[in-house]
Amino acid sequence: MIKRLIFTLYAILSVVFHIDAQTDYIVCGSISSKDTLANLLPDSALQCLTVHLSPYPSETDSFDLDHDGNYDVKFATFGNGGLGGGEGACYVAGLHSNVKIAIRKDTGYICCPQPVVMNVALPFSAGDTIHENLLYDGYGILMSNAYGGGSYTRPTLYPWNNIGQRFIGVRMELAFDTLYAWIAVEATGGTNYYSVFTLTIDQYGCNKNTHVDIAETSTSTRGIISPNPTDNTVTIRFPTITATGYSISLYDLSGKLVFQDWSVNGQSEITYQLPSLSEGIYNLMISDESATQYYKLLITR
Repeated sequence: MIKRLIFTLYAILSVVFHIDAQTDYIVCGSISSKDTLANLLPDSALQCLTVHLSPYPSETDSFDLDHDGNYDVKFATFGNGGLGGGEGACYVAGLHSNVKIAIRKDTGYICCPQPVVMNVALPFSAGDTIHENLLYDGYGILMSNAYGGGSYTRPTLYPWNNIGQRFIGVRMELAFDTLYAWIAVEATGGTNYYSVFTLTIDQYGCNKNTHVDIAETSTSTRGIISPNPTDNTVTIRFPTITATGYSISLYDLSGKLVFQDWSVNGQSEITYQLPSLSEGIYNLMISDESATQYYKLLITR
């Protein structure tokens, strides 16, 4: 009973006080000992063209900023149109509700003219700081325009075009950490309805997610979680057989405890039928008296 109480208290403190939490900012274009860098070779490039019967199909690319095996953000461009007009855009969006883009609110105009307020991804410069005291939302545009009549509702905004390399700011609110990241991109062309818009993605930096780094979470052997993804059945093979057993805690990305149990002394593995959970990523914490390990569990339907 005392053992279970200790495990539960540690789990609560980990979430409330962010034990082992990372720094609460990141500097654009810089990497400290608490950050990781991913340099894209070759660079990723997305294109679109807004014009009648645009020949450029929609293009997307996604990135795993914290290297936990799951994509965090997506870039997308598209251009489409017909004889009555066309529209196109480039945007960056979080792939999960806990991933947000640093933005400002800006106003563009569609035909009539009618003002439309849009989320514009803030264009940071090298040396700027990404931190909590910014406005964040699930997406931000880098380019938007429309041509001609019809039912197009996309305003004309070119906040990133031809200003050189700039940085997108990202915040990821995990169960145990809040991580900040920057993505270096450059937008060229696309300042009229007949020129090609190209977005080049060069590299990105992110605070380290210590809860998916074996060297930083525990010195013991890693356990095995299977199947992963899963619908609701999961088997946990423990890192080692201990005399004290393990505490098993499952959190959603907001830090809410959604499942908890304790293994029996000497068990090597255990299978659970999890409660009905929404699709998404969950943080699994396995603890004994000497170490704690963290895993990502993906629930699908």
